[in-house]
Amino acid sequence: GINGRKIVIDNRDAALFNAAQQATAACQSDFMAVGGGMALDQPSVPVREQCGLGQISGYVVSDASELASDQVDPSGGNTNTITSGWFGALAKAYPQAVKKAGMGGENDPSVLEAERKDEYGAEAQGWNVLDFQEPPISVTDWAPYIEQVQSKGVEALWPSLDDNIVPYFQAMTTAGYHPAFVILGVQFYNSTTTKGVADNPALSPVYVETSWWPLEMASQNPSTEQLVNVMHTYAKGDAVDFDDEEGAESWLLWAKSASACGANLTVSCVLSHAAATKNWDAGGIEAPVAQLTMSNNNPQPSPCFALLKAEPNKFVYDKAITQPTQSIWNCNPKNVVHLTPQQQASLTAGS
Repeated sequence: GINGRKIVIDNRDAALFNAAQQATAACQSDFMAVGGGMALDQPSVPVREQCGLGQISGYVVSDASELASDQVDPSGGNTNTITSGWFGALAKAYPQAVKKAGMGGENDPSVLEAERKDEYGAEAQGWNVLDFQEPPISVTDWAPYIEQVQSKGVEALWPSLDDNIVPYFQAMTTAGYHPAFVILGVQFYNSTTTKGVADNPALSPVYVETSWWPLEMASQNPSTEQLVNVMHTYAKGDAVDFDDEEGAESWLLWAKSASACGANLTVSCVLSHAAATKNWDAGGIEAPVAQLTMSNNNPQPSPCFALLKAEPNKFVYDKAITQPTQSIWNCNPKNVVHLTPQQQASLTAGS
């Protein structure tokens, strides 16, 4: 517990399409929402805001969620800036390939807003996007999508999916499609991705961007090592991945802020302490964020990233492409792209 108060966990599963229903349930009984996230989170926002349920998020996806009130996002995400330094790092490593890039995302407002921002971020870092795909939420046959990027000569690929990568890799292998490289978002930092690489040995180099300390290097960061040990002790048999890092970071910020409130434990007190936190990195679990703030008060994301290379059944930190400037991170203000008013307007129109 915290300050003598017992913590009771209500673990709610929104699956894909039950965000609003689970937010409604949380409004009935929960003090705050902590450490979670929903892939299609847009429908939950008006429900949570109306009931005043405070949140320290594990992650947010849609613009509506990034702008929501009564919330602190420990990663500092907002709607008008995006960390995209890894696109620039890959542009330096593969200068010709990024002139023929393919990107995309599942055809849902929560996902497409984020993926379009990635497209704008990549273009600002020197990419030329030839193809942007919008497949439905559930795809059973990736062959037509692979055929499309292959026919357009795409050499730098940010796949248009937000789920299991294995069928996509298999479709690439079947088609004999070998771009210069594949870059994946941090949600693919898991054993499924490295198994997919192992099962498809002819794949092009596969990279994953991250702002979370690599678990393979946990021994070099005491907080990450402690998290891994806690998971192995209390969640025996469960794979440890970046989801656990996100959750732990959010819970740490919540616990720290709740402790500071003492006897005056209110949602506003917890959020005020969380929003006033400077140089937040959860003890090194996350790349540093200079200043946290309420999500509707223009937070700024971390300018730091690292790139991991997916190899058969393991990830390896790619120091050469990351070009670190601070610990393992490449930290540079130029890694954060500020969207133009026209780009922001297009996101609003698209949603």
